[in-house]
Amino acid sequence: MASDSFEILAADLSHPAGCAFDTTGKLWCVETRGAAVVCLHGGQQRRLNCGGSPASLIFDWMGRGWVCDTAQNSVRCFSPVAGEWAVMADAVDREPLEHPSDLAFDPAGNLLITCAGAARGLPNGALICRQPSGVVSRIASGMFSPSGIVLADGGDSLIIAETHRHRLWKGEWDCDHREWLGARPFAELGGPTGPMGMALAADGNLYVAMYGAGLIKVVAPNGNVVQTLNTGGANPTHCAFDPAGELGLVVTESQAGRMLSFPGLGPRAPIFGGRVPLRPTPPVQPISETSTDAPVGPPNDLPINPPNDPPSATRR
Repeated sequence: MASDSFEILAADLSHPAGCAFDTTGKLWCVETRGAAVVCLHGGQQRRLNCGGSPASLIFDWMGRGWVCDTAQNSVRCFSPVAGEWAVMADAVDREPLEHPSDLAFDPAGNLLITCAGAARGLPNGALICRQPSGVVSRIASGMFSPSGIVLADGGDSLIIAETHRHRLWKGEWDCDHREWLGARPFAELGGPTGPMGMALAADGNLYVAMYGAGLIKVVAPNGNVVQTLNTGGANPTHCAFDPAGELGLVVTESQAGRMLSFPGLGPRAPIFGGRVPLRPTPPVQPISETSTDAPVGPPNDLPINPPNDPPSATRR
């Protein structure tokens, strides 16, 4: 069953991605080609210039934003109030991160990061973990452009979108020992590019942005696709549920440069913001508006058909 019923929250964004709600309930996204993070609130857009090429965004329980930057090959953290930025991870095993794509916190406060890899068509993507202490380690490797990442089953399962293999992988996540166990194919979703950002609903259904297909595919807990949502543009990048329930499912669509709302969908499953599940809290001061930089190059999104090898665990 397909649905075309959406509302346009914002337009003329410069390759939007990484939609996320902060701890006050405000909606944010990144502009990959505008080198900025954007807050959409009260009918207005306010920007924080960040440079680089921001690809995704999440918030921790303290209200700080965490951004994957594919140009600077780093994960950076910022304060929405002060507008200050800090690099939190830029290397693993003494090598630079290669195209960090998406990120999520687990129940223990570990930050899990997918890295797509610098070379297209090669299995050089990886799953990286940054511990609360700042130690960075490689968890799994041998993937073709992994991107979206979601903790399911109360944080006991980890699902990763392997974009260029058009597939979702699911395995047990041991947050104490930082191990992804028994990873196996969970859903085959097709192309032409493949699955990217994901959002988990409270009923267990997984909403997956299908870049290149112009769809959000809804995947049931058994791995079957039970519904599709048309996004009105070919390149949805990420999706997130409004914790207040007013906007339903929010989607960033980069071809038309829009932020969309599918009202009535949700509620979301709990997500983790560094040791505690994220919940709306009283408002903080608004951010200040700044200008953006010039656009950067296109994302690593060429469709390919790689071999069928599973991701390999890395001994630490």
